[in-house]
Amino acid sequence: MRPPYHTGAERIRRRRMATAAALRGGLTNDEFWDGEGSARLLTAEHVAVAAGFLAIVVGVTTTDLTATGSAHVIVLGRLAIGLGTATIALGVAYICLDGMEHTDPQPA
Repeated sequence: MRPPYHTGAERIRRRRMATAAALRGGLTNDEFWDGEGSARLLTAEHVAVAAGFLAIVVGVTTTDLTATGSAHVIVLGRLAIGLGTATIALGVAYICLDGMEHTDPQPA
């Protein structure tokens, strides 16, 4: 459900993928207080990065504990480390690119 605000401007029908803080005009933007889309997006972002971190922890623990064990376990541990690292890198890149895409240069 969208927030019940009334302005003279036409409301945006399509939900945006950017965070509410990145809107042009900041607090003066009519769509600023509609934070449902950005809350869902940032929740998914946090869950993905946390899962990537856990994959790294499990991979490092598994690799250290089974250094003399099965080759399959070692390969799976290293794969978990790689995928976890890629997930965290993509999460950081997404946040950085999202912030750069919606910044306006200050007028001189």
